[in-house]
Amino acid sequence: MEIEDRTLFSYLDTAACLFVVINSDYAVELINQKGCDILGYARHEILGKNWFYHCIPKNEQKKLTFLFDQIIKGIIKPPAIYENWIVTKENNCKLIQWSNSLLKDVDGNVKGIICSGTDITELKKNQKKLDRLPKTLKAKVKYHTQELQDTIKNLVETNLALESQMAITQKAESKMHESRMFLTAIVQKFPRSAIMVFNNSLELIYIDGEELDRMGLKKSEFINHNLSQITIFSNIELAKIKRDVEATLKGELVEDEVSFRGQHYSLQTTPLQTQEKENQRALLVFNNITHQKRLQEKLEAALYAEQNLNELKSRFIAIASHEFRTPLSAILSSAILISKQNETGKEKRRLKHVERIRSNVNYLVVILNDFLSLDKLDEGIIRAKPKSFELFNLVKLVIQEVLPTKKLGQQIQLKHSNTELMLFQDSKLLTHILINLLSNAIKYSEEGQKIFIKIRQQLDRVLITITDKGMGIPQDEQYHLFERFFRASNVINLQGTGLGLHIVKQYTELLGGKITFKSEIGTGSSFQLALPLSLNTP
Repeated sequence: MEIEDRTLFSYLDTAACLFVVINSDYAVELINQKGCDILGYARHEILGKNWFYHCIPKNEQKKLTFLFDQIIKGIIKPPAIYENWIVTKENNCKLIQWSNSLLKDVDGNVKGIICSGTDITELKKNQKKLDRLPKTLKAKVKYHTQELQDTIKNLVETNLALESQMAITQKAESKMHESRMFLTAIVQKFPRSAIMVFNNSLELIYIDGEELDRMGLKKSEFINHNLSQITIFSNIELAKIKRDVEATLKGELVEDEVSFRGQHYSLQTTPLQTQEKENQRALLVFNNITHQKRLQEKLEAALYAEQNLNELKSRFIAIASHEFRTPLSAILSSAILISKQNETGKEKRRLKHVERIRSNVNYLVVILNDFLSLDKLDEGIIRAKPKSFELFNLVKLVIQEVLPTKKLGQQIQLKHSNTELMLFQDSKLLTHILINLLSNAIKYSEEGQKIFIKIRQQLDRVLITITDKGMGIPQDEQYHLFERFFRASNVINLQGTGLGLHIVKQYTELLGGKITFKSEIGTGSSFQLALPLSLNTP
């Protein structure tokens, strides 16, 4: 039993979040290694100590103690997500985001609270910086864009006015030339921007800007060309620009976005009027916003990852509170019964309770293994490590491993034609896949039913089929079978996390294979793995 306890604690200690159990007397009953690392205490220094006195800031102790008492008495429910500051041994403050669940005994009495926490101190600091960054960038872009528009509009209108007086005096011509040079100098130096001017016949009569070089465009190739003849844009983008130019010539101010050769541009337009207040030309200003776009995508990806983490934590707490309660209660009651049956002649009873504890601890280990595997898969840590092994021997070992979980009268039959079959694959990942599929076949089949494993070679791959005569999967739910946390409606009363088949599919893909299934309610299910004999095989 001590070995199983150490195994359970070792899995809790590998968790990436703080895990602590506080009893109704405010004492710390259990804490994992991550919690010790965050608080700066050795485990023996914090176990049994008053959590609120040692780990909560003084100005928060009264409020949080009151909240804790309300939860223990059942007056309020524990908040699903809660944030508060804690104090470390070195008197440093850290902000923790908690997920909480009640810890009850076999009679349903609340004995404490299970808390899972993540240190979000740095995340909050970084999030504030990230929140400010897009606003700052947007303000700068908007300021410079408006500045450019105002300057260009004034200069272009001045330029057009001077152009209409060329025949009057040489002085006016000189001023127009100076104005044009000044305008060109500004446009050419304005960072990451380009401008275009179209007349009411949709002809490009002016184009310039620093961005033209980055876009790989030459002014001479496009000047005096009709918009429909400018083929550098895609048909979709060209139609969008044409629509914006036509709207601008009608007097509208347009804000839009276009893409060109992998770059993103904001597009803002302004009508240029003659002295008679007629809109004869449209000014288009392109600003390269690729950097801002990519930054926004990174922020959205970070937010999505954080949302996934919160979902995973919430799911873990929900499953832990539900799935851990029964085996923990069984372990506790068995341990109590063992302590009361020390007399000679009761060895069989003690052995029965020890086996019950071992079985429940193994189930808890399976749950923790699933969550750890899911976390490692999401982070891309797990990779296939192929080596040569004989398949039939591995399958026989897997069958031996799941035999203790069989129901009364159940049989597992292995069928294959070869004398041996060598694979160059990751045997650990394949073992996990087979254990999960066989465990499901056992769990969802009745007593006395047979489970079949069929193995056959098909050219450069092997097909492994596991078939049962169990309850089957509802037809309208089969599409969701490999999604994380999914459980069919006809098995919600049976133990399980909804992670097993999701992990199986991920592992199968790491092995370069594919998993398919057929299932019918009341008839059973058949899962088939198709794997390359060698992981190097395409």
